[in-house]
Amino acid sequence: MAPNFRVMGYIYTGLCWAASILLIINTSNTVKPSGYYGEKTSVVSIIILFGSLISLIFNALLTFGLLMHRVQFIKYHLRFVSTIYALCIIGLFIGCILGGIVIGNNGEMDVNGIGAAVTVMSWIVISAITFVTLEYALIAWILKGVMRVISNKRMTVSDNANEMT
Repeated sequence: MAPNFRVMGYIYTGLCWAASILLIINTSNTVKPSGYYGEKTSVVSIIILFGSLISLIFNALLTFGLLMHRVQFIKYHLRFVSTIYALCIIGLFIGCILGGIVIGNNGEMDVNGIGAAVTVMSWIVISAITFVTLEYALIAWILKGVMRVISNKRMTVSDNANEMT
C-alpha cells in the first residue's frame, strides 16, 4: 500500500500544479487596467490571482516535501488545505443565510415561491458542503498516507543504520 500513497501523492501534486497554473493564466488575462476598453478592473480576478499565487507557493512546498521526503512541508500543505476547507464551509453557510434573507425580502414572489426557492437553495448548499467535505477527506487521506509512508521509510532507514553499528 505504501507505493500507492506515493503515486497518489504525485498525482495530487500534479493536479494542484495544473490548477494553480491554469488559474494564474486565466485570471491574469482577465485583470485589466482601469479604463481599458471602457471596462473596470476586476476585483474578483485580482483576488483569485492572489489566491492562485499563494496556492502555487504551497504546491511548491508539497512538491519539495514529496521529493525530499520532508513530512513537515507536507503538513504545511495540509494546513493550507484545511484552512481553505474551513473558509469554503464558512462561505457556504453565510451565503446560504444571506441568500435566504435576500429571497425572503424579495417582494415579487408569493409565500410558496419563496419557500420553494429557499428550500432549493438550501439543498444546493447542502450538496456543495457534502462535495467539499468529501473532497477534503480524500485530500487529507492521501496526504496523511504520504506522510505515513515517508515517516515509515525514515524509521526503516534509521533502524537499518542502527543495526549496522
